[in-house]
Amino acid sequence: MRTCWIVIAGALGCGSTHSGSGADSGSGADSGSGTCSPGPFHGPSTAIGTASLSDVALPQALAFAISSMPDGSLDEQMPLGGTPTAIAAFAPTATLGWDHPALRPDGNELFAREFNSSTIWSSTFAQGAWAAPTQVSGPFPSDALASTPAAIGTSGDLHMMIWDDTTLQEFARTAGTWSAVGPVLSPTDLIGEDSMLAAPQLTPDGLSLVFLAGNASTSVYFTHRASPDVAFPLPATAILSPTELVYSPYLTEDCRDLYVVDDITVDGGHLGRFGP
Repeated sequence: MRTCWIVIAGALGCGSTHSGSGADSGSGADSGSGTCSPGPFHGPSTAIGTASLSDVALPQALAFAISSMPDGSLDEQMPLGGTPTAIAAFAPTATLGWDHPALRPDGNELFAREFNSSTIWSSTFAQGAWAAPTQVSGPFPSDALASTPAAIGTSGDLHMMIWDDTTLQEFARTAGTWSAVGPVLSPTDLIGEDSMLAAPQLTPDGLSLVFLAGNASTSVYFTHRASPDVAFPLPATAILSPTELVYSPYLTEDCRDLYVVDDITVDGGHLGRFGP
């Protein structure tokens, strides 16, 4: 497996119907207070499992993982670090493959990008299997990539950061329709200078955002807002400046633990956790 992006959906306080979803991951932040104080985090990280990983998505309970593979398939690992099993609904063909998976916080909806395109697809988990993916229709930018969605409100309403390697923008799904809810943000907007930008992720409550940015070296940045109805305060703050190349940051909703795919250039990448 190759390793690049990790998306972990955090606790919502509700159960998942997906087999293997376990207990709440420990949400402890006061969402109404507008406060959440992560890190700064320091290494080394705690390795989770032994398998090398690339694009990977985890649900709130951290009981299973969805990984994208070099052949364009999406695989499921249960438990983390276990033997990958190909997801039949995302079997690749000679012309179609998948990457950049993202999971709804309850673990029962999976988003993925079609290889070499700006097309995002989604699938729901029911009766023990992932359904055939359907195309997500939204006013997304070209080369769109999906981040971990935050479940907010009712009837499957979601917020998601859509990005394209140079900018990111927040979108919301309300009653099945996607629309932009904030401005297009550049690295200069986000951290105060031009840089690389990658892998934004919202916590399940939609209040915290983490992403990667940097030039000669890459850091994980964080910003937090009091309500999903307001903009994130900027510039963001660096909460992890690792010595090795990392990817796919995920911050738990209580801001205690930060997950990344690390050691990318050493031995193919592994899921690691920073925290108490």
